[in-house]
Amino acid sequence: MAHIHFAGHVTAEDTLDAAARFAATPGVHPDLHQLIDFSHVASFERDYVKLLAMFARLPEHLVHAGHQPIFVYVVPTKIGQDMAQFVIRSMEGMDGGPILRMAPSLPEALALLGLSIQSLSRTE
Repeated sequence: MAHIHFAGHVTAEDTLDAAARFAATPGVHPDLHQLIDFSHVASFERDYVKLLAMFARLPEHLVHAGHQPIFVYVVPTKIGQDMAQFVIRSMEGMDGGPILRMAPSLPEALALLGLSIQSLSRTE
């Protein structure tokens, strides 16, 4: 499992750059579950066209036909919930797209992945 954090103002370009760095990390594969933490997001770019263009450029390791990793968004705030819903709506129907879920807290997000809070220190 990968634990990914976003904070401050998030743009499509920032997200694409982070995805490219993440995809180049040893051990990353198409079935890797992701815990994506939007707890500290203050605002985000809401350009739907730009977001769709970004998804088209995502590294193959993140969206791959025949694989369905689980992506759980940690969204304790309204802005985090809005951002996760924006992403989820944009990815609906994507071939090879991940299973997308939202959770209001880190323990609940981990539970969706079948993990406990104690397991987090072993995965980071």
